[in-house]
Amino acid sequence: MSNRIAAEEWNKRGIELRKIGENKEALEAFSKAIEMDSKFALAWINKSVSLGIAGNYEEALKGINKAIKIDSHVAVAWHNKGNILTMMGRHKEALADFSKAAEIDPKFLMACNSKGDSLIELDRNEEALDAINKAIEIDQSYTPAWCSKGHALNRLGRYEEALDAYNQAIKINPQLSDAWYYKGQVLSRLERPIEALEAYDKAIEINTQDADTWYKKTVILSRLGRHKEALEASARVIKINPRHPEIWYGRGIDLSMLGRYKEALDAYNKAVEINPQLASAWFNKAAILNALGRNEEAFDAFKIAIKLDPQLSKQASRNQPR
Repeated sequence: MSNRIAAEEWNKRGIELRKIGENKEALEAFSKAIEMDSKFALAWINKSVSLGIAGNYEEALKGINKAIKIDSHVAVAWHNKGNILTMMGRHKEALADFSKAAEIDPKFLMACNSKGDSLIELDRNEEALDAINKAIEIDQSYTPAWCSKGHALNRLGRYEEALDAYNQAIKINPQLSDAWYYKGQVLSRLERPIEALEAYDKAIEINTQDADTWYKKTVILSRLGRHKEALEASARVIKINPRHPEIWYGRGIDLSMLGRYKEALDAYNKAVEINPQLASAWFNKAAILNALGRNEEAFDAFKIAIKLDPQLSKQASRNQPR
């Protein structure tokens, strides 16, 4: 068996291992393929993907650069490099790589859409729409492109159009929880809270373990004055992610509105324990302490709040949750 044939077998094995979630073993297989044939670009590409899955982005970047050095005309290599850079927060560089991938293969659906996503991250939303619309032209059933289009339109304040884009994604795939989640966000911005709540409930029905969706639901319920229901929803967030500072902050507000001040104080204490920079939690803690007659502690908490956010001093006289 030649080295290339052996390398191809190791590469195939790595792909199969990754498919079943055995990424560590897959990485070893790709490394073995490269050991057999160091000029096997596809093995370098696959190794970089596995390194990215493992969170080893620097090594993943080195691997994909090896693949590109071997063959600079493989669109998927440039796309994967863009994905790695995106995970590293290097969106400008990622944009260049996604653009290169789309240049090599103008019909490369994911490259066109990823280019749009990078442009959104760079707040170049009109340009993003051009790239995303190109992806939709290639395949109108590609739901990530419809969601990306919704994101760009949302950023541009074109909420009704964003809603249409998310609805199109849902029409194609009604089980797409992310699309329901983003639909809920847009409906909230459009001051349509009941419909937003319905969208979040649908997202939760599809994915019960998404803490962010449960959190958004608590925000809507709280705004609607349904504080007991908000507390029930916030308990679900805490079960999924007990280190979520915003949920403890929101829970403090709901408990305060129900007159359960000691429990509210516990919630604000938890919020500032997790995130000591959360000025509004310190402010509300001060208000609760003041209501409980613990004035010195209230003053100390208030000092911390206004140090973090001087604008909160204007709220001082109101002495109520913000």
